[in-house]
Amino acid sequence: MIPTSSRPDANSSSSLAPHGDGVTCVSMTPDGQHAVSGSFDRTLRVWDLEGGACLATFDDHRGAVASLSLTPDGTRAVSGSADHTVRVWDLGDGGCLAVIPASAPVAASAVSDRRVVFGTASGTVAFADLLPLSTPR
Repeated sequence: MIPTSSRPDANSSSSLAPHGDGVTCVSMTPDGQHAVSGSFDRTLRVWDLEGGACLATFDDHRGAVASLSLTPDGTRAVSGSADHTVRVWDLGDGGCLAVIPASAPVAASAVSDRRVVFGTASGTVAFADLLPLSTPR
C-alpha cells in the first residue's frame, strides 16, 4: 500500500498535444524524461515530459499501432501494428532499424536488450533477435 503522503496528486497531471486518433499504448524511458505513445492514427510520438513537446513522429506503420515497448536502456522502441509488422526504432535519430514481419496483426510486444517477443491477433507468439539489425531504408 502506498502511504498517503507519497501518492501522486490527481490535480498535478498535464496533457500533451493529441494524436490524430485514439492512443493505444504508451511507455516511458527509464529516466522518466521521455515517453513514447502509439495510436490508431498509425504513428508513434516521442514526448519530452519536462516541456511537453513532441520531439519526433514516426509514421512508417500502415495500420494502427497496437503495442509498444522500450529497450531497458531507453534508446530503442519496438512497436507492433495491425499492418502485420513489428518495427524497431532508434529514439536518438528516429530511424527505423528493422521491420519484422508477422503472420497477422500484432497485438502485444515486449523487448529486452537482445530480443523482441510479440503476439498476434491470430494467437501466434513469436520472437526475433535484435542483433544484428538490418536497416530497411
